[in-house]
Amino acid sequence: MAVEFYLICAGMFLFKSFEKKEHTANLLTPIQYGVKRFSRMFPWALTGFLFVFVVKRLWIDRCFSLTQHADYFSGDIWELLLIKINGMNDNMPLFNGPAWTMGALCIVGLVIWGLLYYDKTRWFRDWIMPVSLIFFYGVWRHLESGDHQVWIGWTTLSVFRTYIGMCLGYYCYKLSAKFSEKQLSALGASIVTIVEISLHVIATIIMFNRETRNYQWLVSLIFVISLVIGMSGKSYLAVIMNKIKFIDFLGDFSLSLYLVHYGVILIFRHSITETLWSGKIIGLYAVAVILVGLIHYYGTLWMEKHLFTGIKRFWNKYCLTSKNS
Repeated sequence: MAVEFYLICAGMFLFKSFEKKEHTANLLTPIQYGVKRFSRMFPWALTGFLFVFVVKRLWIDRCFSLTQHADYFSGDIWELLLIKINGMNDNMPLFNGPAWTMGALCIVGLVIWGLLYYDKTRWFRDWIMPVSLIFFYGVWRHLESGDHQVWIGWTTLSVFRTYIGMCLGYYCYKLSAKFSEKQLSALGASIVTIVEISLHVIATIIMFNRETRNYQWLVSLIFVISLVIGMSGKSYLAVIMNKIKFIDFLGDFSLSLYLVHYGVILIFRHSITETLWSGKIIGLYAVAVILVGLIHYYGTLWMEKHLFTGIKRFWNKYCLTSKNS
């Protein structure tokens, strides 16, 4: 359920970015947006994949056959290109399971950006999107499986679910902008802050204790309301968090935690015979995820800064003529 929060936020920032540049020369075409989005996500997906590759294929499975790796790569390449989750996964989870969100966000983000770019009459925002949300929630209720990797007839549930979450982000963005125009008294700001914190607590309790689709949708609604409050800047909590620069790092670092936690789980499952993990093992797991996450985070930043930038400079300097450059 926590993924819903991430999807809604992604949609909120996408719509905010588009409408900010909508009537300017800086508005990206759908292809430009897709390339920029892929360039942003690929290094993180690659390093997350390499970590699971070392853990699963080399350490656990002891696979050292180049032929076997070539066979694996014929399927893995679509995961690295961030398009496999649209059905090419054949109802199977991705090799690095959590990376499905990155692929789904690239696919859905490109579709939504294209609809916004070519929709000069705002049909998509003002009519198609709200109607599709109403119908899609009904479709979701009648899907036999709740597994995100399952094919549902025209795409996978993960892409379907991502579209819903990102569209909800649009209403977060618009409602938070409206709410930010309100002038609140000290009492009003206090009440709004209490409501925001209470909503996060309720959502957390539900996520730890309930797994049904009804509760999943309820958590989505709770996230929408809490994000409207938080992004409006009208609660004391939002004011405090905006002043803490460390929060920005945690936002970026959370992606690394998300991408490596599956690989760490594989390590613990392979190394520990206990079926039920004790509190001590869970504590060790949490520490391991943080440490591996830090390595992944700074390793990916280094790769972006030195490796990919170096390749680009080499190409521009030695592979392009002065006319092309």
